[in-house]
Amino acid sequence: MSSYSSRDFSQLKRNNQRGNSILSMSNTYQSDVQYKMCKKIAQLTKVIYYLNSKDEDQQEQIKSLKQLYEEEIDSIYTEKLQSMENLLNQESEKKEQLIKEKGLNEKKYNEQKEKFRLKIRNLESENNKLKTRSNSYINVINQQSLKYRTLQEENLKKLEEVKNNYNQEISLAKTKNEKEISQLKNELADQERKMKVTIDEILRQYQVEADKNKEESELLLENARRKSKELTEAVSSLEELNKQEKEGHRQLMNQKENEIRKIKESQYSNDRALLKLLKKINIEEDNDVMDNIEEEEEEGEDEKKDNNNEDGEYEEIKNGKRVKSTKSINSKDGVESGKEIDINEEEDSSRKSNTSKLISIASLTDEEFLDLIKNREDEYNSIVGPNKREIFLEFSRKFEILLEQNRKYKIQIEKQKDLIDQTMQDEKLKNGIKTEQLIEENSQMKLNLNKAESDLTKLNQKLEDFKSIVEKLKKDNEMLREQENSLNNSLYKIYKLFN
Repeated sequence: MSSYSSRDFSQLKRNNQRGNSILSMSNTYQSDVQYKMCKKIAQLTKVIYYLNSKDEDQQEQIKSLKQLYEEEIDSIYTEKLQSMENLLNQESEKKEQLIKEKGLNEKKYNEQKEKFRLKIRNLESENNKLKTRSNSYINVINQQSLKYRTLQEENLKKLEEVKNNYNQEISLAKTKNEKEISQLKNELADQERKMKVTIDEILRQYQVEADKNKEESELLLENARRKSKELTEAVSSLEELNKQEKEGHRQLMNQKENEIRKIKESQYSNDRALLKLLKKINIEEDNDVMDNIEEEEEEGEDEKKDNNNEDGEYEEIKNGKRVKSTKSINSKDGVESGKEIDINEEEDSSRKSNTSKLISIASLTDEEFLDLIKNREDEYNSIVGPNKREIFLEFSRKFEILLEQNRKYKIQIEKQKDLIDQTMQDEKLKNGIKTEQLIEENSQMKLNLNKAESDLTKLNQKLEDFKSIVEKLKKDNEMLREQENSLNNSLYKIYKLFN
């Protein structure tokens, strides 16, 4: 036995401790490795189990798919067999039909073959006929070609002669037309100069006459305007008086009792103004009536000579007194007409007395009129009161007469205007006729010039027509040559066919 010292023992002890520590470490490492290995083995077993189960499932699916595919293949196979059988049946039927059609086609072919043989025989007979005809046609064509050549030569000679003659005629016609055109142009220029001179003279005379007519028309218009103004002023004054009277009547109805005197005074003044106006109008009317009576008497004397069975009415007014007398010549109505005359004379006498009284009141001065109103109002009312309506009616009647006269004056003015316009138009027409004559002469000259130009254009047209005829003849010659060539070619082909 070996003896160990303490030093060795301690070293051994240390070594043992180191070995134990290593063993403990190796044991722990081995336990960890074992744990991990077990874990991995468990995982692998799970994977293997999963794969095995999946494989089994897939095999089952494959079996089911195999069964399905086999069933489908069987069904497809049966369908195909049926379709093939059907096709075979159809093909057999088609073969039978083809055999039948073949027999029919052979029959048709034989029939057509016989027909073609007959046609060939007919064509051969026609060929023989065509050969004979072609020989005759060749002879005719040769004769026609000779005639055509002779005609062509003659036509060319004639064309050259016509060209020469036509060129000479055209040159002569051109020279003549140029001379005529130059003469016509000179004549036109002279006519235009003369026309300008005459037109200027006519325009100057027309301007002078127009100025004269204008001055006369202006004077007539001024006179007519002056007269119409006077009439309108008189009418407006009468209208104003009428309006004033109406306003006075309205004021009489609306005013109070204490203003009755003022209303009466205004009424009296209006009545007096009316009476004055009536007096003036009566005087003017009397003068007009006297003139009318004189004219009617002169016309009556002329008419009595022509006709003794006409009735006449004569009105005579002297110093404000009106007298009406009707005379009838018929012997049968003498008594009745006498009675009517008596009644009219009584009415005229009463009317004359009333008018004379009214005119006497109108002829009073202002002082006398005021005295009459103040002291003799009853007398004034007895004269004017019952006749006031008649005065107003007479005034309105005469006012209407004045309006009618104004209207007649206006009509006369318009007639004068129309006459002036008519005279102006007549002057214009006269001057227009002269200008139209000159224009007609100018147009005639232009027509002559246009005629000469149209003749020249016609000659040019004839020349172009002649050129077109020449070109047409050339084209006809070419066409005949082409026809001749085509006939020769066709004859050559026919000759080849028969040979």
